[in-house]
Amino acid sequence: MRRNVALIGFMGAGKTTVGRILAERLGMGFVETDELVEEIAGKPIPRIFEEDGEERFRELEAEAVRRASSMRGVIISCGGGVVLRSRNVEALRRTCVIVYLKTSPEEAYRRTLGDEYRPLLKVGDRMARIRELLSMREPLYRSSADIVVETDGLSPEEVADRVIRALGGVLREGGRRQERG
Repeated sequence: MRRNVALIGFMGAGKTTVGRILAERLGMGFVETDELVEEIAGKPIPRIFEEDGEERFRELEAEAVRRASSMRGVIISCGGGVVLRSRNVEALRRTCVIVYLKTSPEEAYRRTLGDEYRPLLKVGDRMARIRELLSMREPLYRSSADIVVETDGLSPEEVADRVIRALGGVLREGGRRQERG
């Protein structure tokens, strides 16, 4: 039985903010894989990328996903690249309903503007990088998700409302569902 909810999606999709709202409304715990990565590594993510590289970060992320998915009754906010490794998706699928918070490249750009904490976006043309990463990850997000909720133009509370509504449908129907505006 899937006892957790995992939120996946690109940077700026609202996984952390919506996740905290969902945890409060559903009476569940909240865990963020990026925080677990930092705890395991003993240093912040930008330093992991700088000192150890992206591959090491992905290894730490896989361990964080394993730990988070073994918990009970939690909303898990996953890093944007969690779907890049199939074993992460498999671990989440065993214990979670997976919800893809979908955002457009323009919205991701707007929401991450001024955020210097994202190592993959420390490039000259941030919008081009967002488009490149999102075009590569979009099929992985979609194929991994039980539920897809579009987030553009919505407040975190409105996104949480749609996730809760869709969760009810998936749990009743036992299948996949797309929630649209």
